[in-house]
Amino acid sequence: VADHLPTTNMPVLLYRDPSSNNTVKAYRNQCRHRGAALIKPTKGLKQLKGSAVTCPYHAWTYNLGNGELKAVPQEKVGFPCLKKQDLGLKPLACREIAGGIWVGGQKLSETGDQSVWSVDEV
Repeated sequence: VADHLPTTNMPVLLYRDPSSNNTVKAYRNQCRHRGAALIKPTKGLKQLKGSAVTCPYHAWTYNLGNGELKAVPQEKVGFPCLKKQDLGLKPLACREIAGGIWVGGQKLSETGDQSVWSVDEV
């Protein structure tokens, strides 16, 4: 699902990861190359095939399970010094509580800890 956080207008991409107990993950809906939207915001859900998303602008491909940059066309010719490990999707804090999905604009900690909120705080 792609949409914007209503308070910040930040483009957000949500992904329910079947390889991680159906955990919901949130990323900025922007390619790290030129900032294009990876998925156009729509009303309702858009089902993706597989666990990757490809930028419609220059076809950079990201793994939605961990946000890593998987593939860059013409990488060896056009981007010989590219460090894919540094150009993954920007993760956002995300929790599923009481049937709602809560997304915060701050970055996750380096450990990937998503425990930003407790049930008492929501």
